[in-house]
Amino acid sequence: MDGPGWLARGDFKAPESHRKPFNKPTFRQALAIIPMMIRYIVYYLRAWWEGRVRFIDFLSLLRHKPFYGVPCGGIGCGGIGRDFRGGFCKFSLRPGIVEQRVGNVKADQFIVTVRSENRTVYQKVLTAVDVEKKTLSAWDFSFPASDLDYRGLYPRSWTRYNIKSLGLVLTCRQISPVIPHDYENTSMPATVFVWDVENKSEQNYDVTISFTFRNGTGDKRWNQEGHCASEPFQIDGDDVQGIALHHTICDMPCTYVLATRQTNSNAFISTSTFDPSSDGEQIWNELLDNGHFVSHGKSHDPKELGVAICSQFDVTAQGSASAEFALVWHMPLVRFGGKKRLYKRRYAHFLGTEPDAAKDLARRALISYADWEQKIEQWQAPVLENSNVPDWYKSALFNELYFMTDGGSLWMEFDESWRQTEAQMSDYSVRVFKEFGRFGYLESWEYYMINTYDVHFYASFALLSNWPQLQHSLQADFTDQVLHTDNRDMVSLSENKHTVVKTYGCLPHDMGHPGDDPWLLPNAYMLHDTGDWKDLNLKFVLTAYRDHLHIMNGDLAFLKQSYPSIERIIKDGLAHWDIDGDGLIENSGFPDQTYDIWVMKGSSAYCGSLWLAALQSARRIAELLDKKEDADFYEQTLNKARKAFVQKLWTGDYFKFDEHSSSSETVMADQLCGYWFLQA
Repeated sequence: MDGPGWLARGDFKAPESHRKPFNKPTFRQALAIIPMMIRYIVYYLRAWWEGRVRFIDFLSLLRHKPFYGVPCGGIGCGGIGRDFRGGFCKFSLRPGIVEQRVGNVKADQFIVTVRSENRTVYQKVLTAVDVEKKTLSAWDFSFPASDLDYRGLYPRSWTRYNIKSLGLVLTCRQISPVIPHDYENTSMPATVFVWDVENKSEQNYDVTISFTFRNGTGDKRWNQEGHCASEPFQIDGDDVQGIALHHTICDMPCTYVLATRQTNSNAFISTSTFDPSSDGEQIWNELLDNGHFVSHGKSHDPKELGVAICSQFDVTAQGSASAEFALVWHMPLVRFGGKKRLYKRRYAHFLGTEPDAAKDLARRALISYADWEQKIEQWQAPVLENSNVPDWYKSALFNELYFMTDGGSLWMEFDESWRQTEAQMSDYSVRVFKEFGRFGYLESWEYYMINTYDVHFYASFALLSNWPQLQHSLQADFTDQVLHTDNRDMVSLSENKHTVVKTYGCLPHDMGHPGDDPWLLPNAYMLHDTGDWKDLNLKFVLTAYRDHLHIMNGDLAFLKQSYPSIERIIKDGLAHWDIDGDGLIENSGFPDQTYDIWVMKGSSAYCGSLWLAALQSARRIAELLDKKEDADFYEQTLNKARKAFVQKLWTGDYFKFDEHSSSSETVMADQLCGYWFLQA
């Protein structure tokens, strides 16, 4: 439990925020936004009528729940959220959709049973979550919140339960296989929970840890969606026992597996089933009476089912013991909301798609988690042991990576049929996809767009540092899009401008909406015409050069693939955005960049610095590709643009926000982003 990380007690309450966010526009601002809101409401109602998820839902904003802890699972395989108070929540098993409104699932729990002299002296659900009483009313959810302590350091967490009346301390260590540069283990939908039980008393105890889980995700739509079936199993030779729960989520087959391994010579393992909408009395009383499950459960409604597994073992006075549980979710074949294409998740490349693969993964997790932990510790140690770095920064550095699991991340196995419906896909990208898969993630839980490039530009450093080939895959994907057109009609909600969805020579804003069909239908963003955004193309140039330096080890293949797009971007920028011919681009007087409610007019520090950095990168790329004439042209343009940048924006003390807007004298924190990126 000791060391850096996010620390909380079970009764922790987030402090009230005294900030006053900008939510009351002036009369003039409100007047200007009314036409856009009318168009948005029309779009919203049409999408609702057609059963489609909105790419941004302004009318039903998410309310953050301040109890999330380190999520369970690897990357791109769907994730399961974990509450720092001990519950399970916020499933993201549907591809690209995070069920953020799902609170704690009452049936998904750990339970402790303590027996002494052949009778039960203590039995509680190991959670400090407040739960409603309608179901599982026989279960005791009264564990004192003040006796629970939590430490989260992604991809691991520690939850300590202090049972003071018995002198017992239980610590649950949660381990997920998120390991830099390990593209196989990191793709796995599995988490291991290691329970260490320390007996500080003079009394011998018989302790049982039980693990329960129900079908679905906590969303009522999937609670009784289809037929459920349970399947107890044992894997000889490894002392692994478990129970599988076969069901569907949004009509996609899914198997949950709970498994444990006999780590104590005196341990007794048993499994059972239960009705998660009943009072739960059957399995609760079996644990009370026996310390383990006696029956496999009564027959239940086949559309709703819970499964349970327990490990019962002795803990001597002043002694300790442990138990290990694996949680696996196997949902290898998935569809997005548009249902135009069936995808295979990347982890299935290693495990296959058959239901029994879930059992194999549970065994693998229980046998391999010690190796996972060792690799995680080797990765984190240089930071955690650095005395010059404060603990809050160590915590943030790792914990803010949580979005790799929890951000609706997608990691798909390549399918040759993709080329039939994606004409832009290059041989280069196909080679990368075949070796490392195709990767994507949400902009945020409530902005349903995959690989939003303007913000990925910043977040991409996490991929580059830890899983550079996923960044390589993503960048190759966008490279194919630049010299490609999507002629579908689109009307921007802000300007009411008719345009094509994707303009030739421009980078798409995103790879699409998981409620439709991302990759098949890119550019889900509709507020503005991003074909006229000034930063997207420039960020692509910078990222292409950076990725070559950090990923390709001197191989020029990636730059050769990217250069036609880079050349087009620079020439189009000069032709269409440099209005006065001074080599420096101008903004158009509407939000034409990632800060999409901020107007920039004339040359701006933000887009201008990105332009200068893109010219510098293009020059270096041309030199590497032995294109001397192009390199000379970029250098001449850069020298000219640099002078204009200083002349137009430098005040003698600082660079102005832009030339002509009402905010021109403002200093924007990110406005010299281009310089920062080159230095990085």
